[in-house]
Amino acid sequence: MDAPVIGALIASGVAAASTVGGWAFAIHQTHRNTRIEHQQWRRKTRRDAYADLATAFQKVYDIFSYTPLDRGLEDDCDEYVTPQMRDALMDLRSKAIIVRFEGPQSMRDLAINAIACGTDLSIAWSEHYSPKITDQFENELSRAYNFLDQLIIEAESILKIQDESASGTRWPP
Repeated sequence: MDAPVIGALIASGVAAASTVGGWAFAIHQTHRNTRIEHQQWRRKTRRDAYADLATAFQKVYDIFSYTPLDRGLEDDCDEYVTPQMRDALMDLRSKAIIVRFEGPQSMRDLAINAIACGTDLSIAWSEHYSPKITDQFENELSRAYNFLDQLIIEAESILKIQDESASGTRWPP
């Protein structure tokens, strides 16, 4: 073999290697970008679900804590719970279902507890008209307030972890 043929073979080998390397880099970048976009979408979906649950729970808390105890009951009240209270509890349940789908497990547990806490608040409210139950209602209000803080702290923690993991890169994707 003479030098021009050897040079041509080497050049074609280098070209082939650079093409394969370019393809591998392009595939890596595509996978990386797709993963980042998915993580951003997932974070936004979770953030929205967590915020909706916290907002719904705050609404339940506000309605039960700021409705005057001596107000006259409407004709369409169900066991001393007003339609506004009932609607807020139903909204809380629907938001909790979405969080249960989105996870992770710690937020699923909090979503279940949100429903339980709202229900307990409702029961304590209904029984508040009996003078001996006043402390129970106050305890449920305090528990609900603490629960809302716990919900927000856990959501912030999960979203922070997602932010940190989205910035890292891995190969292979």
